[in-house]
Amino acid sequence: MLAGPSPWFLRKSCGGASGRWGGAPRVSGPFPGGGWYLHRRPAAPVLRFALTPPEHTSYPGTPSVSPDGRFLTFSAMGPEGQRMLWLRPLDALHANVIPGTEGGFAPFWSPDSNFIAFFRQTSR
Repeated sequence: MLAGPSPWFLRKSCGGASGRWGGAPRVSGPFPGGGWYLHRRPAAPVLRFALTPPEHTSYPGTPSVSPDGRFLTFSAMGPEGQRMLWLRPLDALHANVIPGTEGGFAPFWSPDSNFIAFFRQTSR
């Protein structure tokens, strides 16, 4: 995360409860009685946590957090040497194997967090 001030963005105002002349300083805008003003975006909170592999597994790849921030998926190699994908809700302590993902690695999420795609290593 970069240090320093948070970015600025423009926020539209249509007068609201503060009335036409009250509130934050405004410049002329596209709507009568309204305008645009600068507003500082609040800093995003930083979340740190430790992720330990499931028992008797090792990580061969990078984990992927869902866009909605609720789940984590990763590939892990079990004691039998089979790589599979695992899914862990971030509000839980344990991950579960995703059936049918044998040989899967490098998982990534759909933008709506409903699907997980991944690459699969196949033998020829």
